[in-house]
Amino acid sequence: MDDQFKPSNVSRFKFPIKIGARALIIIGVIAVLLVAAGGYWYWSKSKQAPSEEGSSLGSEIFDKTQNSLGGQVPDTNPFKDQKNPLDSLYQNPFE
Repeated sequence: MDDQFKPSNVSRFKFPIKIGARALIIIGVIAVLLVAAGGYWYWSKSKQAPSEEGSSLGSEIFDKTQNSLGGQVPDTNPFKDQKNPLDSLYQNPFE
C-alpha cells in the first residue's frame, strides 16, 4: 500500500526555472503573435490564384486526357432485359 500515488507529493513539485509573471506574459504574447503571423502567411499563400503565363506542361496533359466520349457512356449491363442470365441453366429442385 505504500507504493500508491499520494496526491500530497504533487504539491511539492517545483519548476526548475524561475520565471516571473511578467516574463511569462511576454513569452505568451510573443508566442501568440508568432502563431498569428504564421497563420496569416499560410492563409495568404493559399488564397493566391495561380498565375496564367500561357500553357504549361500540366495544362497540355490535362487537355489531352479529357473524355473523348463527350458524356456518352456505353451500356454496362448487357442483361438488362433478363434479371438472371443463369435462370435457363439451373432449375431449383425444391420448387
